[in-house]
Amino acid sequence: MNSYSYANNHVRNPIEITWGIYSQRWFTVFKGRRDPETRDMYQRALKKLSALNDIPINEVTVYDIQSIVNSHWEYPVACSRIKLTVNQVFKRAVKEGLVAISQCPADDIEYPKKKKTTGEGSDPKRVLTEEELAVLPDIRRTQLPPVRIMLLLLQAFGLRPQEVVPLKKKDFDFDKMRLCIHCAVRFQKGCAETKSTKNGNIRYIPIPESIKDELKDHLITLTDKDYVVQLYRGEMMRRSWISQNVKRIKGLMEKQLKHKLPPGFCPYTFRHNYATRTLYYGGIQKGLLSVKGAAYLMGHSEQVFISTYSHLLKDLEKEDEVANSISGI
Repeated sequence: MNSYSYANNHVRNPIEITWGIYSQRWFTVFKGRRDPETRDMYQRALKKLSALNDIPINEVTVYDIQSIVNSHWEYPVACSRIKLTVNQVFKRAVKEGLVAISQCPADDIEYPKKKKTTGEGSDPKRVLTEEELAVLPDIRRTQLPPVRIMLLLLQAFGLRPQEVVPLKKKDFDFDKMRLCIHCAVRFQKGCAETKSTKNGNIRYIPIPESIKDELKDHLITLTDKDYVVQLYRGEMMRRSWISQNVKRIKGLMEKQLKHKLPPGFCPYTFRHNYATRTLYYGGIQKGLLSVKGAAYLMGHSEQVFISTYSHLLKDLEKEDEVANSISGI
């Protein structure tokens, strides 16, 4: 056993258990009751690690796993999931005494850096430019109802695309002027199935007065069972339909502006734009909303919101004013 092995001969249980046997047992016990998307993610990672299946877990080496990572180097997300799985499997194996090392084995592996870009290579938190905001309303009004309302919901409420899909007429309360977000969808092999929201909570988002009449005019054409954004024959939106239409809208905007848009225009651009406007124009900067309140509107925990939008929060800080007010001199 060499020093590059993840384990050594000083194990509590000398019985040889292969990676394949142990990792499947780990998956069944600890991940078997997770939601389908999480289970699928771990199963795909374990499939990529299947070359280790016949190797005793206490004999898996850095070289074994690094070779697998290298073969998927062009796919940073896949490598990050391999890393997550390797970490968790070996941490459990350490607790059970099957391997004797005390630190996470994946720390010895080199992984590709995740791309900090989406789409065509821009900041993944890109917001709508002033030019885009200027031409978007006119372009939106020329679209058929499904596309027009989808764009309105994405921009006006900062929703995740998965939260727009299952919306129904009853989710809009015009007496209290708020939208109830209580579920989302997961896409499985092109089909959508309803699930709870990302953090499992129900939240209420204020309905802007400026879009109240347009929303009412659209909702009056629907029954309570109809999806607010529906395809032909009342079908639920598909993931490909959303991305294809946002891409088409981008093309129309470029045609009207007569130049290419900054890279990264995608469905989440509207969400990041909502977060930015919440912080700068409608909330925290004016003292109308706390960070906790902004996190609630976005459907994040406060910790996740701060982590995700730390660059925006930093811009709002005024260190000089704070220094002068707390010095006491």
